[in-house]
Amino acid sequence: MNTWFITGASSGFGLELTRLLLEGGYQVAATSRNKDRLTQEVTKTLGNNTKSKEILDKKFLALAVDLQSPVSVEKAFKDTVSKFKSIEVLVNNAGYAQNGAFEEVSDKEMRANLEVNLFAVMNVCRVAIPYLRETAKRLKVVPKIFNISSIAGFAGLSGIGAYSISKFALDGLTETLGFELRAFGIKVCSVRPGFFRTNFMNASTLLPEKQLDIYEDLHQAFNAFMENVKGNEPGDPVKAMQLLIKVAQENSPPLYLFLGSDSYDTASKKLNQIQKCLDRYKSEAAEALNFPDSKL
Repeated sequence: MNTWFITGASSGFGLELTRLLLEGGYQVAATSRNKDRLTQEVTKTLGNNTKSKEILDKKFLALAVDLQSPVSVEKAFKDTVSKFKSIEVLVNNAGYAQNGAFEEVSDKEMRANLEVNLFAVMNVCRVAIPYLRETAKRLKVVPKIFNISSIAGFAGLSGIGAYSISKFALDGLTETLGFELRAFGIKVCSVRPGFFRTNFMNASTLLPEKQLDIYEDLHQAFNAFMENVKGNEPGDPVKAMQLLIKVAQENSPPLYLFLGSDSYDTASKKLNQIQKCLDRYKSEAAEALNFPDSKL
């Protein structure tokens, strides 16, 4: 997999992934709302030396993209293919978290979070799929789409419901694409990290404009939890992105990639809960509800 297209590359997972890929000899087209800041951050991580400058000139393409604009996204992909000739891996990483209990989050705030975490990804995928299909056909490789979701998109979290909702929806999109695109040799993966030691919680979370006193206990518990987690996140983002690069080399990557011990623990608890719900009413809610002549 020689050429990667990464959204939200100026910080967090996106920045670490960009650095690792460039150091590993890959070609990277990286997007951000601010092209200059993106270039500065990537240069800083690589080091300001002759070798790094050569890498940036030959292997790196910084793109200022409005992910909510199909026109802007289309231009970014055209520019990428013009420079690198093909795209093998797409990583949808851009996103942010809208905090607050569901009742506190306004329609405007909810839609804004969905626009970035879901609809922007849809814009990127719609544009990317024809390019990836062409790559699969022409180069005889298996292109990949990695959508960076969250364990909050598998097990809902209170106090950050808008974010969970957006990530649950993103997982639905990822699963659908996984089924639809396999006929073209394109693989899709939902990446579900837990807490990793990035600047995400400081730089990419918003409080609702209207906070309700009735949720004060929830606010206090959530804030205490977040303060305890900040700076103590168990996950190492470098190790996570190294694993992602490894998974991208596989012809059959998993549809779901859980990252971090806390992600695994939370997912295991959710699966146990689902199994208990299935077992509780199985005799009454499964075959018992079918028509006698059902053949499905």
